Amino acid sequence: MVVRVVLSVVVVCVCLCVVVCSAAPFIPYSYPLFLQCDAARGKDKMGGDATVCQQGCAMSCVSMFVNGRNFTLPTGQSSNPGSLNAWLKANQGYKCIAGNYNNLVLDAPNRLAPPGHITFVSETEKPEDPLQVLQGLHQGMVYIAHVRNRSHFVLVLGMDPENPSTLLVNDPYYKTDSYPYAEVSDFIIYQVAGP
Repeated sequence: MVVRVVLSVVVVCVCLCVVVCSAAPFIPYSYPLFLQCDAARGKDKMGGDATVCQQGCAMSCVSMFVNGRNFTLPTGQSSNPGSLNAWLKANQGYKCIAGNYNNLVLDAPNRLAPPGHITFVSETEKPEDPLQVLQGLHQGMVYIAHVRNRSHFVLVLGMDPENPSTLLVNDPYYKTDSYPYAEVSDFIIYQVAGP
């Protein structure tokens, strides 16, 4: 009887430690997942001849964070890849680089909110230590990761502090919700304050 009680207490303590001691991933905000090839907007032209489906991954990521942080576009519409793309086209939000007219003007999102609420910080190589990204997420930063050999962008949702080698993401094109940190080449970074 005493052995059975002691064993039960040990099992309960071990189970409690597993539940209490394992940290959950840090995801500071809830962002909608918008797919760039959605039928409602995937065929929309961007700044040049390319469509949102073809080259709208970075713009789709911006639309997700603008929507998820409760900003509306200056037109009063909620942000999604269709509405943001239309606003960018009408407000010099794309620029030509090497003949490609579909490049997002990275500080254009600054104009979507009152001054100081959305601020383009930089496009920079990833820090060696992924915990620097975690620290930035804690400070309200938004990270858009350049992945797949610099051919695609995804919105970083968060990471598990116990396993910072994996980023949790919203991917506007591929059916994946995470990328190894080693696969990230650089980040587009925004500082965002509440609306």
